[in-house]
Amino acid sequence: KINECPRETPLTFKETQAGPNAAWWRDASKIERKMLFHKGAVKTVPPSEVNDILKAGHKIFTGKNALRQKFDETNRLTKFKSRATLRGFEQIFGKHFHDTFAAVANATSIRLILALAVGNKLNVHQVDVVGAFLNSTSKVKLFQMAPDGLRLYLNELWEVLASLYGTRPAARDWQEAFVRALLEFGFRPATSDHTVFVMREGSKYMIIASWVDDSIVAENWDVMFQKLRTFLHKRFETQELGFISWYLGVHYEFNADRSVMVATQKAYLEKLFDRYGITTAVKTPMEETFKIKPEDIPETVDLKIQTEFRELLGSEIFVAGWSRPDITYHVITLARFAANPPAKALAALKRILRYLYGTQDLGIGYTSNVKEMRGLKLNELGTYVDASHADDLITRKSTMGYQVWLNGGVISWRSKLTPIVCTSTTDAEYVSACFAAMETIHLRQLMAALGFPQEHPTQMFEDNEACIVLAGDAVHRDRTKHIDIRFHYLRERVRDQMLQMIKVSSSQQLADAMTKAAGATIFIRLRDEYMRSRDRL
Repeated sequence: KINECPRETPLTFKETQAGPNAAWWRDASKIERKMLFHKGAVKTVPPSEVNDILKAGHKIFTGKNALRQKFDETNRLTKFKSRATLRGFEQIFGKHFHDTFAAVANATSIRLILALAVGNKLNVHQVDVVGAFLNSTSKVKLFQMAPDGLRLYLNELWEVLASLYGTRPAARDWQEAFVRALLEFGFRPATSDHTVFVMREGSKYMIIASWVDDSIVAENWDVMFQKLRTFLHKRFETQELGFISWYLGVHYEFNADRSVMVATQKAYLEKLFDRYGITTAVKTPMEETFKIKPEDIPETVDLKIQTEFRELLGSEIFVAGWSRPDITYHVITLARFAANPPAKALAALKRILRYLYGTQDLGIGYTSNVKEMRGLKLNELGTYVDASHADDLITRKSTMGYQVWLNGGVISWRSKLTPIVCTSTTDAEYVSACFAAMETIHLRQLMAALGFPQEHPTQMFEDNEACIVLAGDAVHRDRTKHIDIRFHYLRERVRDQMLQMIKVSSSQQLADAMTKAAGATIFIRLRDEYMRSRDRL
């Protein structure tokens, strides 16, 4: 009956014991302690040895029993979680830790793998490592007072043998342990993204990407996948979550034959709607005429508005970055005012939330049906790129945007100001195309590493004729002679026949949605080209 328990967000173990779910939290803490000792992550120091440890100059760290509830894609309570943590902010660099950086697969790489999986009918599995950080080894000797709820007696002291959650190098130590295991099994990292690993034999292959302790495996090699399951479970103790459904806060839904997939974040959005009291919808994320002028910026920061603005902004950036490219321009435009947001900027963020309220079932999607790939072939990349010249009224920089397509949907998108002030529309389009080219080349390299090389130049759809000419013509002209040499990367890639600039009409420029707030008619028409509803499964 765990799903009938009310929600709560306890700060301490003592607080949980005064609530209605005291027994659940006690059981969760017992499970955590058992795991700590089973994995050899900690061991109890006999009281007789405590003075010797202090005399040797060792610092006794404090810790916390971190408690939280976990929910699924329908916001249903599924688990009470207890986790032993060490207060890493007490650690001293050079004494208690050294390197801390740990890479995780980025959203674009994960979407690329999923698009390939849908297009090629691959199985996509989720694998979760139980107590992941407890499988790594601490490189220095640490001692910690056992946290409340996890100790057997007052002043119980632990020697920490693994990189507990909260220690500064914990994520790095875990990543090193996981990568060693993958290499031992036979995986090789993709040269353009070392968080993605591939294993191939002829037409059979497995692709794995991990986000800390949560991994996805795309494969058409069942025999080897079963061996991988056994290997990882023996090495780390894993929990198999089946075919991908709920991963990193995104809900992935497939049709019956898994030839179409839609990724949405409805459960997360419902929490935002409840928090901000959103009950009405609007057709577009932003009014077409909306602008924030220099005189709109207040002279002093209103801390109340700033706090609310930043909290909502962070939530919307998360949504825009994972499943909703249709709000990317609008969110990123408002993010420029995070330091000192005017009241109208906060109101604009809430308007975006009302737009999301009316479009909860929209998300990105992929397909294996070539007829839905906008003229592209199966497993073929395509890029739309656009720019809006000097549209920022404060800096007079231009807004650039692009979308990279694969198997009927977008896998990478971006909207941002150009790094320089552009002197013309052609200049702005050329700079934007250069950034789109860099992303496209990276994805071409990643596709090749995964066994899907691009046989032909990637088509880059551009609606500015002068930009297309400039990308293939090195003739010195008065209007373009000032362009920084770094942006001629685009021209070089066109000459290498890795990219091909294709003229597209402005009405068919899908990246236009990344550069401006359009009216309802145009916005909805463009949005429906690259967004997919759950009812289209």
